[in-house]
Amino acid sequence: MAGPVLQQWHDDIRSPLDSVHASRTAGVLELWAEVEREVILGASSAAGGDADVALQLLSEAVSREVRSPGFRGCPFINASAAHPEPGHPVRVVVDAHRRWLLAAFEELAVSAGIRSSTVAEELMMLRDGAMVSGYLGNADGVGPALLSAGRAVIARSR
Repeated sequence: MAGPVLQQWHDDIRSPLDSVHASRTAGVLELWAEVEREVILGASSAAGGDADVALQLLSEAVSREVRSPGFRGCPFINASAAHPEPGHPVRVVVDAHRRWLLAAFEELAVSAGIRSSTVAEELMMLRDGAMVSGYLGNADGVGPALLSAGRAVIARSR
């Protein structure tokens, strides 16, 4: 999802907590969030309202990300761990992006005929777990596992 331009800044996310660096890290995360939003909006548009197709496309995107050279985990999760203070510029960006992601997952649930914020939360947890698993585990298995788990959440909630 991120591409080579952002990949070169990936290590900045785990850097010292000085204010200049925090500003730069927040800027990089803004760019990363923009790229991720474009991918999700593109998948949603391509799916044409079909939740299963959207899940497939999103699973494929996460799979590509976790298998990309130099992938070292979700930049938003990593940045949150490095900058845990509420109100920190990095956390402001991370929290805003996560709210956007949650809203996108709620829209996906609605497209499946489900009106439950719990489903959106579960899809968010699956996305987070896929990103962590892709770094720490079997990156090749992340896409299929994410798709299977997402389908199970949707099916259970119908």
